[in-house]
Amino acid sequence: MIELEERLRSELDRLVPLPTDVDASWEDALRRAASRSDTPSAARHALFHRRRVAALALAVAAIAALALTPVGGAIVRSFGDFSAWLTGSPGEPASESAQRAFEEANERSWAKFPDGPKLRRVIVTEAAGGTFELFGFRSGDSLCLRLTVSGIPADEKDGTACTPLEELRAAEAPAVITLVDYTFGREDVPPNDEGLTPARASASFGVVADGVAGVELTTSEGDVEAIIKNNSFLAVTAHPPLGKRTRALTVVNGEGQRLAVPLAESPFGNYGPAAKPGVAPGPTEVERRVDGGTIGWLLRSEPRGRSIEEAGLKGRNLFLLFPQQRRDVRFVRVIKPDPDGLRLVAIGVVHFAKAERYPPWMEGEQVCTFTLTPGQGGGGGCSRMADLFRRGPFSFGVGSGYGGDQRVLVQGLASDDVARMELFLASGERVAVPLRDNVYLVEVARLKFPIRLVAYDSSDRVIGIETFAHDPLADPGPRPVEGKQRVVRRVVAADGSVATLRLGPSTAGTVCWQISFRDGHGTGGCRQKRYRGPALALNVDMSGLLLGTVSQRVVAVELQLRNGERVSIEPLEGVVIHPLTAEEVESGGPELAVGLDENGQEVGRQRFQRLRP
Repeated sequence: MIELEERLRSELDRLVPLPTDVDASWEDALRRAASRSDTPSAARHALFHRRRVAALALAVAAIAALALTPVGGAIVRSFGDFSAWLTGSPGEPASESAQRAFEEANERSWAKFPDGPKLRRVIVTEAAGGTFELFGFRSGDSLCLRLTVSGIPADEKDGTACTPLEELRAAEAPAVITLVDYTFGREDVPPNDEGLTPARASASFGVVADGVAGVELTTSEGDVEAIIKNNSFLAVTAHPPLGKRTRALTVVNGEGQRLAVPLAESPFGNYGPAAKPGVAPGPTEVERRVDGGTIGWLLRSEPRGRSIEEAGLKGRNLFLLFPQQRRDVRFVRVIKPDPDGLRLVAIGVVHFAKAERYPPWMEGEQVCTFTLTPGQGGGGGCSRMADLFRRGPFSFGVGSGYGGDQRVLVQGLASDDVARMELFLASGERVAVPLRDNVYLVEVARLKFPIRLVAYDSSDRVIGIETFAHDPLADPGPRPVEGKQRVVRRVVAADGSVATLRLGPSTAGTVCWQISFRDGHGTGGCRQKRYRGPALALNVDMSGLLLGTVSQRVVAVELQLRNGERVSIEPLEGVVIHPLTAEEVESGGPELAVGLDENGQEVGRQRFQRLRP
């Protein structure tokens, strides 16, 4: 009865509306470092915001409407609902070869789709010399779409992403976008100065309600009309210009009515779409402070969750981290925080032997996690138990599988002090976060940031708060003025890598910088109007380059090397890029950097750990 009342109130609210009078930084750059060159990589769970209104009229009509549609009144009536996907099987069975290819890929995957899903082909088209096929299938409580290509050489032969069925049931728009600007193949042309090469083709796809007759995508290069078939849409662009991005989506019904559907834009290169302002609701102060914390069952090696063998992961080296370093995996269990979800999290205790090339924090016993997503693979990291809860009673991270994903994954570990966790969204929703055996994860729509993650103890007191100010794939603050960046320096590192520094104005009147390598990776950012960072923020990368930023007061950097030599470096608009020689790297690299102002007075200093070649 409570669920029916909620849906009835939502329907009445639609039928009888209320009166109308009633810093880009190093952190951001590192976040994108693992992304694809023109489609940087997140998670996928948009949650329903039920509006409430105290209306009693038209109740009989509303109940009748609810009996006819599994979505209730969330979608504008003239566009229909997602009954075809929720109660039926659109499209036709996939060919034997396509089904077999999927099953073979699923078998090789670290995280498998359970229950042996059967593919349904919903759309097929040709573009850029290749054949694109869009398939749909159900797995667990999720609807998944898989786009494959044949005839185009490509590193990624398919793009697969899933949407919880609950999102379709609660959808407030007649289209649910799965991926935008997913790329296939590369053009046979030299890369540009940033190491980027245009894609052979790009695609955007998703599912639509029964009454949708057309989907139009607004891109940076003009409008694109998608193919509509079997309650799905697919838009493939052949030979897209480098940096082409989808900005908006509009659906059209049979009567010509148009409705805009919000979407989250995919990042490009070192910069994402502009972050949208907003305020995260929820508690702002803890009610009980906790220091440190542990995961008792893990330290006691209790058999929580499943073993590697029980999870079907036997023979998989889940903790393939720092491959040059010897490691001893001492205890591993596989946890599924959300029983209805598809993701698995392997958590274990791993001992890392002392390694000559790595800093001390990477030595000794550490807690490692590895998150596995069917169709996308996995990723993880390690931390010492003593450092894991130094900041608060839970660790946290935000990431995505693809740059064009509409959802991101918020995940981490919680200490034994945490009894439950909640997520507060900018849309006003309050979401219970799946938490099992100290492992939590939850999918969040990128359009619903900022968000606030809150942890409670067994007495329901707030003991931990973390706020995420904006969509993690977007950029806050200044952005580069398009077309205004210029090359100011190009250097060759000790290992032969070539790095290029570009500078240009920002939209806030400051300076933006970008360091790119010929292999496509790089970093960059824009200076805030009021610089609050350290006087020196420098780092020596694996190629032997000294990189980083300094405050406006620093006009010179005096570098003291471990071989006894001293080097004076002049920053360019607050950016340092300096190649160390092979001999300097071999001798241990820099020991100390001192920042000097225009009067030669020390502004700040930074010490470095010895390089271990």
